[in-house]
Amino acid sequence: MPRTINATHVQRKVIEYIAAVIGPEHVFNETYGILESIFRNYKKDFVPFHHVSTIRRWWKIVLMYGSTQAEWISRRKERTYTTNSRQRHTDTLKEIIDNYPNLYLDEIQDRMDEAGAGWWSRTTLWKKLKQKLLYSL
Repeated sequence: MPRTINATHVQRKVIEYIAAVIGPEHVFNETYGILESIFRNYKKDFVPFHHVSTIRRWWKIVLMYGSTQAEWISRRKERTYTTNSRQRHTDTLKEIIDNYPNLYLDEIQDRMDEAGAGWWSRTTLWKKLKQKLLYSL
Protein backbone atom coordinates (compact mmCIF):
# COMPACT_ATOMS: atom_id res chain seq x y z
CA MET A 1 0.00 0.00 0.00
CA PRO A 2 1.50 3.37 -0.99
CA ARG A 3 2.26 5.80 1.76
CA THR A 4 2.42 8.87 -0.48
CA ILE A 5 -0.35 11.27 0.40
CA ASN A 6 -0.23 13.03 -2.95
CA ALA A 7 -0.54 9.85 -5.01
CA THR A 8 -3.51 10.28 -7.32
CA HIS A 9 -4.63 6.66 -7.04
CA VAL A 10 -4.69 6.81 -3.22
CA GLN A 11 -6.82 9.95 -3.20
CA ARG A 12 -9.09 8.61 -5.96
CA LYS A 13 -9.61 5.35 -4.01
CA VAL A 14 -10.54 7.26 -0.83
CA ILE A 15 -13.00 9.51 -2.68
CA GLU A 16 -14.62 6.64 -4.57
CA TYR A 17 -15.14 4.72 -1.30
CA ILE A 18 -16.71 7.70 0.45
CA ALA A 19 -19.00 8.42 -2.51
CA ALA A 20 -20.06 4.76 -2.68
CA VAL A 21 -20.89 4.64 1.03
CA ILE A 22 -22.84 7.90 0.97
CA GLY A 23 -24.59 7.20 -2.32
CA PRO A 24 -24.87 9.60 -5.24
CA GLU A 25 -28.11 11.17 -4.06
CA HIS A 26 -26.54 12.31 -0.76
CA VAL A 27 -23.07 13.41 -1.86
CA PHE A 28 -23.71 17.13 -1.39
CA ASN A 29 -26.11 17.09 1.56
CA GLU A 30 -24.71 14.70 4.17
CA THR A 31 -24.41 15.84 7.75
CA TYR A 32 -21.05 16.37 9.39
CA GLY A 33 -21.46 13.43 11.79
CA ILE A 34 -22.13 10.85 9.09
CA LEU A 35 -19.21 12.03 6.98
CA GLU A 36 -16.93 12.09 10.02
CA SER A 37 -17.75 8.47 10.88
CA ILE A 38 -17.12 7.41 7.27
CA PHE A 39 -13.76 9.23 7.30
CA ARG A 40 -12.75 7.55 10.57
CA ASN A 41 -13.80 4.06 9.43
CA TYR A 42 -11.97 4.40 6.13
CA LYS A 43 -8.87 5.71 7.87
CA LYS A 44 -8.87 2.81 10.32
CA ASP A 45 -9.36 0.13 7.66
CA PHE A 46 -7.45 1.37 4.60
CA VAL A 47 -5.18 4.35 5.19
CA PRO A 48 -4.08 4.30 8.83
CA PHE A 49 -1.11 6.58 8.10
CA HIS A 50 -3.35 9.47 6.92
CA HIS A 51 -5.01 11.85 9.34
CA VAL A 52 -8.80 12.28 9.22
CA SER A 53 -8.39 15.99 8.47
CA THR A 54 -6.41 15.06 5.33
CA ILE A 55 -9.22 12.81 4.11
CA ARG A 56 -11.75 15.54 4.92
CA ARG A 57 -9.70 18.07 2.90
CA TRP A 58 -9.55 15.66 -0.08
CA TRP A 59 -13.33 15.30 0.02
CA LYS A 60 -13.87 19.08 0.13
CA ILE A 61 -11.51 19.59 -2.83
CA VAL A 62 -13.40 17.02 -4.89
CA LEU A 63 -16.69 18.74 -4.12
CA MET A 64 -15.23 22.15 -5.01
CA TYR A 65 -13.12 21.32 -8.08
CA GLY A 66 -14.40 17.97 -9.31
CA SER A 67 -11.01 16.27 -9.06
CA THR A 68 -8.62 15.08 -6.40
CA GLN A 69 -6.01 17.36 -4.90
CA ALA A 70 -3.21 15.45 -6.64
CA GLU A 71 -4.91 15.79 -10.04
CA TRP A 72 -5.53 19.48 -9.45
CA ILE A 73 -1.89 20.11 -8.48
CA SER A 74 -0.70 18.09 -11.48
CA ARG A 75 -2.77 20.20 -13.88
CA ARG A 76 -1.43 23.40 -12.34
CA LYS A 77 2.20 22.21 -12.69
CA GLU A 78 1.72 21.36 -16.38
CA ARG A 79 0.95 24.98 -17.22
CA THR A 80 3.67 27.51 -17.85
CA TYR A 81 2.95 31.21 -17.65
CA THR A 82 2.75 33.26 -20.82
CA THR A 83 4.55 36.57 -20.59
CA ASN A 84 4.63 37.77 -24.19
CA SER A 85 1.49 39.89 -24.51
CA ARG A 86 -0.02 40.53 -27.94
CA GLN A 87 -3.12 42.38 -29.07
CA ARG A 88 -4.85 39.05 -29.81
CA HIS A 89 -4.47 38.10 -26.12
CA THR A 90 -6.10 41.35 -25.08
CA ASP A 91 -8.87 40.77 -27.62
CA THR A 92 -9.43 37.25 -26.28
CA LEU A 93 -9.58 38.59 -22.73
CA LYS A 94 -12.09 41.28 -23.75
CA GLU A 95 -14.24 38.69 -25.53
CA ILE A 96 -14.25 36.41 -22.47
CA ILE A 97 -15.21 39.26 -20.13
CA ASP A 98 -17.92 40.52 -22.48
CA ASN A 99 -19.44 37.03 -22.77
CA TYR A 100 -19.03 36.07 -19.10
CA PRO A 101 -18.94 39.24 -16.96
CA ASN A 102 -19.32 37.43 -13.60
CA LEU A 103 -16.18 35.27 -13.82
CA TYR A 104 -13.51 35.40 -11.13
CA LEU A 105 -9.86 35.87 -12.10
CA ASP A 106 -9.00 32.19 -11.73
CA GLU A 107 -11.92 31.30 -14.01
CA ILE A 108 -10.79 33.90 -16.53
CA GLN A 109 -7.33 32.35 -16.31
CA ASP A 110 -8.79 28.94 -17.22
CA ARG A 111 -10.86 30.40 -20.08
CA MET A 112 -7.80 32.14 -21.53
CA ASP A 113 -5.89 28.87 -21.47
CA GLU A 114 -8.79 26.98 -23.07
CA ALA A 115 -9.04 29.63 -25.80
CA GLY A 116 -5.39 29.06 -26.70
CA ALA A 117 -4.19 32.42 -25.40
CA GLY A 118 -1.79 30.88 -22.88
CA TRP A 119 -1.66 30.62 -19.12
CA TRP A 120 -1.59 34.12 -17.60
CA SER A 121 -1.07 34.97 -13.95
CA ARG A 122 -4.09 36.44 -12.18
CA THR A 123 -2.09 39.59 -11.45
CA THR A 124 -1.33 40.11 -15.14
CA LEU A 125 -4.96 39.55 -16.06
CA TRP A 126 -6.08 42.04 -13.43
CA LYS A 127 -3.60 44.65 -14.72
CA LYS A 128 -4.74 44.09 -18.33
CA LEU A 129 -8.37 44.51 -17.30
CA LYS A 130 -7.71 47.69 -15.33
CA GLN A 131 -5.08 49.39 -17.49
CA LYS A 132 -5.57 48.23 -21.08
CA LEU A 133 -9.29 47.53 -21.18
CA LEU A 134 -10.21 50.10 -18.50
CA TYR A 135 -12.58 47.68 -16.75
CA SER A 136 -13.26 47.92 -13.05
CA LEU A 137 -13.43 44.88 -10.85
